[in-house]
Amino acid sequence: ASSLTMLYLSRLPTVLQQSMQVAQAYVSKSALEDAARTVSMSRLSISYAAGMIVGSTLSGRIAEAFGMRTNAAIAVTLSVAMIVLNKVALRPVDIAKKDDDAAAKKAATHAEEPASFSSYVGLAFGLRKALAFLACLFAARTIFEPVNNLTLVEHYKLSKTDMGNLTSTMATVAMLANVALLPLLLKVVSQATLTRALVVVVAGAYIAMGTMPRTDDVRPYVAILGLQAISSAILYTTCTTYAVSTVAPSKHGRVVAMSHALRSAVGIVCPLAATWVLQQYGSEVVALSNAGILAVAATIM
Repeated sequence: ASSLTMLYLSRLPTVLQQSMQVAQAYVSKSALEDAARTVSMSRLSISYAAGMIVGSTLSGRIAEAFGMRTNAAIAVTLSVAMIVLNKVALRPVDIAKKDDDAAAKKAATHAEEPASFSSYVGLAFGLRKALAFLACLFAARTIFEPVNNLTLVEHYKLSKTDMGNLTSTMATVAMLANVALLPLLLKVVSQATLTRALVVVVAGAYIAMGTMPRTDDVRPYVAILGLQAISSAILYTTCTTYAVSTVAPSKHGRVVAMSHALRSAVGIVCPLAATWVLQQYGSEVVALSNAGILAVAATIM
């Protein structure tokens, strides 16, 4: 961009940047069984995370060598190439009516729709529960992120380079764990049991990171942070799968879009609340608040 105004205006087309939502909707329609859908979602996550890691690593070097506009030109070229590749390689997803009916019956048994008319017009009871659960997860995560970054920078004195390396490492570990561990865990326990167990693990990690003694050694904190990152990555996959399983396949795209919109809405409010609580009461209260939010999530499931 040639000016700050043009830089802001250049963000307007990102309203059409919904490829992740479309990919999740496509995957959820292609795999009708819950277990297969969950594994497919985890594989989609690894492709997305891999792109983020590689792109973030290369973008800085390309910008230093050739300038920021070269990055923009490469991004446009790759985007156009992906449109062509998707058009050629992806088959249309043809969901038969009997599959819709079967999924709708399954959603109805999941939901146990109450007799009173819901304030969430047109949504199954099970979907409302899933969205409320996701809202709690998103709230806890977005509250945690600024507090975590502040702790790493101000107390443990991590540099910008260290923060970048740590973020990339955590993303890589969580990505690999999501793909490698999730199928194995689903062979041992049901998806519902796994989800509840992960909620407990993540809540415990939040409490530990908020209340542990602050020493100069960052390794214990990073170890718990890694556990939280892995558990949260798997938890998000299982919860997204649960949400789409509450409705018929023809409505999967709608549910995925709603979950992303919910995540964005929560991401606007919660960091502001987290900053205020941190300033007023400290990181310990923020950590306990996160654990309380996840306790509410556990009761919803």
